[in-house]
Amino acid sequence: MLNWEAIGAVGEIVGAAAVVGSLVFVGWQLLQNTDAIRTSTSQSHVEMYLQFVRSITDQPDVARIWMTGIESGMAEFDEIERVQFISFLSGLFRYYEVSFIQHSKGKLDLELWQNVETQLTKLVVSAGFHEWWLLRREWHSERFQSFIEQLAKSQASKQFDLYA
Repeated sequence: MLNWEAIGAVGEIVGAAAVVGSLVFVGWQLLQNTDAIRTSTSQSHVEMYLQFVRSITDQPDVARIWMTGIESGMAEFDEIERVQFISFLSGLFRYYEVSFIQHSKGKLDLELWQNVETQLTKLVVSAGFHEWWLLRREWHSERFQSFIEQLAKSQASKQFDLYA
């Protein structure tokens, strides 16, 4: 004779195991999706940076404006060069802010963030950065402003060769 209670208990155990198995599978899929998002973010990050680099390497006038502005500030610029320098740094620092936000959300690989931080460490002590920051700091989030200002403060006594 069949014991219906025993059969019911076995059915409940099998059902519970199926639910646990489903949850494990969904968890695994979420991890895979997180890795895919991080990879996509990192790829976009690199592509954005390469656009900035190309604008310097492909256009000697932009390279000259960049070097002069970073090393000496904007005093030597005419009106057009000043606008170009301010615009270039504004775009570059928007890229840095996006990187900062993505890193703080865990969506940017640590190695890429460390590269950004190294670049920022060298930039924040430059003459051109200080002039630009006074003009455009409010264009960035308060958290990013705090981060940049803390970084600049910690590097204030240091001099770097930006191109080394």
